[in-house]
Amino acid sequence: MSRISEFYTSASSLIDTSWWRFPKHFFAFLFQTNNYIFPFILAPFLFLSGLKPQRFQVSLLVLCTVSVFATASLHSIPLLQYISACIPLLFILLAMIVYYLFEKSMVWQAALMLTLIASNFIHVAPLIPLKQWAELSSEKFLTTGYRGDAYRTFTREAELKSEFYQYWQELSHRYQGPLDELVRFFETHGKKGETCYIDNESEVLAVLSPLQMIHGEDLNFTSPPDWIVLRGNQRNPHLDAMNLQIKKKLDAIFFNNNYEKTVLNAPVKRINNSYEIQIHRFRSPTSSKKVHVYRRIAGNSDLS
Repeated sequence: MSRISEFYTSASSLIDTSWWRFPKHFFAFLFQTNNYIFPFILAPFLFLSGLKPQRFQVSLLVLCTVSVFATASLHSIPLLQYISACIPLLFILLAMIVYYLFEKSMVWQAALMLTLIASNFIHVAPLIPLKQWAELSSEKFLTTGYRGDAYRTFTREAELKSEFYQYWQELSHRYQGPLDELVRFFETHGKKGETCYIDNESEVLAVLSPLQMIHGEDLNFTSPPDWIVLRGNQRNPHLDAMNLQIKKKLDAIFFNNNYEKTVLNAPVKRINNSYEIQIHRFRSPTSSKKVHVYRRIAGNSDLS
């Protein structure tokens, strides 16, 4: 577990290693829960008189949920997947509120239920005024990298939308990311035994293509890779020490070997997609910048 923590810490300077990370992560989970699972504006209705006979069940569900939050706060990054165990518990609480709030009217029960399913209005509407204030005072939140990242996350998530509609869009439209195009390309052009370096998500090509993948630390000048795929990492003008070292190796390999460049009809995106709901793409991404694929050919010349 210590190595996992070290990996995330080395991967980003925004990973908090102080003791403050635990309450920060706890409140981050509360924020995600409010936006996607249980709108806390409905929490006072847990004290409805109709729910008094279920007081023990309600207390048990709340206690289990808080326990999951507290345990998940020990992780290096507050991802929603870490609190997935409490999702059914919170949905039970939400169902109890919907039922007892309008116990005598099935129409109002159905209306509230459909609103909760089809939109996030009840979840984020109370946050809209706070978002407007934050945007007017944005300079106060951009003083550090961590605060800036928290500000961007808040303003992105405090937005009215329909996850239900977006999921239907995803089901009805085939998702095509940069890796989909790369797999198709190498099914036709790649040969078994050829070596390839790709600057991110090499695992997919290792499984779905005939190529042998080379990691950045294994790049060398005596055995340059047959293929080099640049998806955007090396174009970043602010590279960390590790990626800067890899970029220097690539520059030397390109300078001393002859590579033929192919521009694929695939957008430059660092990740193909993410299961994390806050950054998940429901539709195929687009970008004016395209993925570059380089194939080593016989002879030595400078790559322009």
